[in-house]
Amino acid sequence: MSIREFAANRRAIWSATANVQAADRAFQILEPDQTTDPEMLGLWSAVHKRRSAPPRRLAAVRLADPNTAIYAAERGFLIRQDCYTGINLAYLFDLRASISSDENKIADRVFANRVHRRVVDAAEKALNSLTEQALDSSKEVLKEPLFWLQATLAEALIASTILVAKENWQRPRRCRRQPGWSIPLSGKSKT
Repeated sequence: MSIREFAANRRAIWSATANVQAADRAFQILEPDQTTDPEMLGLWSAVHKRRSAPPRRLAAVRLADPNTAIYAAERGFLIRQDCYTGINLAYLFDLRASISSDENKIADRVFANRVHRRVVDAAEKALNSLTEQALDSSKEVLKEPLFWLQATLAEALIASTILVAKENWQRPRRCRRQPGWSIPLSGKSKT
C-alpha cells in the first residue's frame, strides 16, 4: 500500500484502535513492517501496545505484542527523532521489562533509561526553540505545544535516573500554564 493510500485510510485505522482486532486485521493489509512512514509505525505500535494490556493473557503470549510495538516505535523514533515517539518507546521498554524475567528485564530497563535521556535532550531543544518563538510572537497557538513538551520532559526526567542529576528541571518558563481544557494537576480549581 502506498503512502497516499495509507493517508486516505489513516483516520479509519486510528478509529479502529478502539477495536484492536479490527486494527490488527487492517495492518495486515497495510504491511507496516515494510514502511518508513512514522505515522503508520506509530499507529502499528499503538495497536500492539493496547493488545498487550489484558492481564489475563500468559506472559509468553503477552510478550509478542510489546516486541512488535517496540519494533515499530524504534523505527519511528529513528526516522522522526521526536520526543513524543521517544517517550512512547521508553514506556514500551518499561512495559516489556515489567512482564519479562531474567536478563531481558535488566536490558529493557537500560534501554528505557537511554531513550529517556535522548527524549530529555530532544524535549529541551524543542522547548528552547518553541519558547523563543512564543516570546517573539506571543501567539496563543504555541501554548498547547509548550505544555505537551513540558509534560513529556517531566515524564522523561521522573521516569529515569536523570532527575537526580538535573538541578534545574523545574526552572520557570513562560507559557507554563495548562491549556484551558485540561484537568488541573495541582488539585486546585482554576476558577
